[in-house]
This record gives sequence, structure tokens and C-alpha cells, in this order.
Amino acid sequence: MRIKTVKAQRLSNFNSIGRDYDVIYLKNSSELHDIANNFIILGNGTNSLFVSEQSNPFVSLKEMTAVKFLNSYTIEAEAGILLPNLITQLKKKSLGGLEFTYPVPATLGAAVYQNFGAFGKEIGFMVKKVTVFDKTEQRFYSIDTHNTAEYFFYRDSYFKQHQLVITNITMELPTLSEHEVNDQLNAISNKRQSIYPLKKTLGSIFLNTPECSAGKLLDEAGLKGKVHNGAYVSEQHANIIINKSASSEDIYDLIQLMKTSVKKKANISLKEEIFIY
Repeated sequence: MRIKTVKAQRLSNFNSIGRDYDVIYLKNSSELHDIANNFIILGNGTNSLFVSEQSNPFVSLKEMTAVKFLNSYTIEAEAGILLPNLITQLKKKSLGGLEFTYPVPATLGAAVYQNFGAFGKEIGFMVKKVTVFDKTEQRFYSIDTHNTAEYFFYRDSYFKQHQLVITNITMELPTLSEHEVNDQLNAISNKRQSIYPLKKTLGSIFLNTPECSAGKLLDEAGLKGKVHNGAYVSEQHANIIINKSASSEDIYDLIQLMKTSVKKKANISLKEEIFIY
């Protein structure tokens, strides 16, 4: 393992001004035994906002990126591999299924942990086994997830609810030619660009509610274009924040203002989809 001091701007997909953090980068999962069990696993920062002083060790699995092809449709991958990189490896073997995630630069482990979903699809449906590290019991074990509904929920999972560390994921994937995968990647990329701003963002700030989408609630509360210091709510999609020169504290304050506005307008409490540290 190695420890590196990293600025918040480089930890997150979001260029917010923030403090420095010490991050432990692991080369293999067995090193988890050597760390105090109060550590926090970081993905690739795709949906992470860093606000507070560091009180727990941050651990990154981004150097754990191995992929094994177990048969013509099954893979086992380490949690640190980035989704776009995994898609590239898969299409060389005529495998697809993850095109709906493109081009989000999340790690596979983070995507499974939060049951990443878009355009009517969720990653949990392809996951068949997950190897985890239980911080409390200090042991590794594998969980069969063929019964998808038991382990994966809307932007949530059994692993997130039980604060388990995902180290390896086994997936069953559909056969697609490289040409078919590329066509789907182009279609998804174009669709995403038509909906979301073409800038670095944290993605959707809030989860949708049973009553309505978060974006619609925020729009109806008049929040599109709302400015707070160097950050503002996107005019294109009200559930997205764009940052020009704001600090992480400024962005956090804008998030709280958005929640308060929706509560006042619709009497609905929004819950963050992003991770705030």
C-alpha cells in the first residue's frame, strides 16, 4: 500500500476548492487487514463532495483493476476498475451490457455499491456474486446475488446498507459485437449529452422521490439557474450543480438551500444521492 496526500479537487469529479486529504492506495484486498476498521472507501469521486476535516482514513481501491474472463459470458473483476475501461476490455471479447453507464468514470465497486442506474437499467441485474470485506468481523466472504431483488434496490444495495467493502464482482453479460457496443455507446453518449450539462458535475444531487422526480420538484421550486457564490443550479437540469469557482462549503450550502426550497414548496424532503464527506 502507499499513502498519498491529495487535494479535494483531484479526489472528486467536481472542481470545488477544498482541503488536502491523506489517501491510502491498496495494491490488493488483503491489505485491508492492515488498516484500522474506521476507514472510508473512496470510489473515483464521481459523486463525492469533500467538506469536512478528515477524521477517518480514506482508502482507494483504484489500483485493483484486474479482470478475469471465466467463460464466454462471465467475468470476475476487481472493484477498482473504472467503468469506461471495463467496457473497453469487454467489447474486445464481444461482451456488452454496461453501455448505459457510459461515459461515467465511476469504479465498478462504487457502481455496484450504489446500484448505479440510468435509462431504465441498473447494474445489479448483471451481478451474480460479490466478494466483500466485513470491517467489523475483519474477514472476507462471498455473497451469491442471483436473487437480485434481495440485494439491489433503487440507488442502494445490501452492501451499502451493511457498510461492506466490495473487493470483487462476478457478472454475467450479454454477447454483443464490438460494432454493436460502439453503436450503443454513441447512442447513450448522445442521449446523456442532450439531458445533462457538458461539464464536470457530481451527477444527480438528489434521489428521486416516490411522488415525483427530484429534477421536477427542484424545477417547480424555481431553482434552475439559482446562483450561490461560484456555483449554480443548471438551467438544463435542476438536479445538477455546476461549479465555476465555489468552495466545497459553498456547494454544500447550495445543496441545503435546494432541499429547503423543495420542502417549503412541496413539503417533500429530498435525500442526497451524492456522498458528502
